[in-house]
Amino acid sequence: MGKDALVVAQNAFRKCATLKTLEGFNHIGEIRAYAFEKCASLNLLEMVGQDPEIGEQAFLGCEALNTVSLVGRWALGNKAFGGCPSLERFVLEDSHDIHRDALKASENVVIYIDSSWARGEVAQAGAKTASTEE
Repeated sequence: MGKDALVVAQNAFRKCATLKTLEGFNHIGEIRAYAFEKCASLNLLEMVGQDPEIGEQAFLGCEALNTVSLVGRWALGNKAFGGCPSLERFVLEDSHDIHRDALKASENVVIYIDSSWARGEVAQAGAKTASTEE
């Protein structure tokens, strides 16, 4: 992680009812556990990082979250996006280290992969996948 990388502290925005979008953030280094847990109005997440990590349950229970787009090599912790029933589009634009339960209880999600690096690995974890080229 670079010296200018942004780190979001554990519980930083937990249960924030007014936060609707997170976009335009570059140089994310880490989003720690529970940082955005149960942010009821959050519906869009677009971030760029270099080897960043999203901690366990960082976005757990974000019921309005519909779209996630991550550019860079992200590591997603246990239930990082678990319990997000509105999550339908999850775009990955580089290789990722995804915990097998990162999207647990987010049944409607389709993962769009902008490269062929891990379509097989993600599919083995039981997730629906599609190419962004489709």
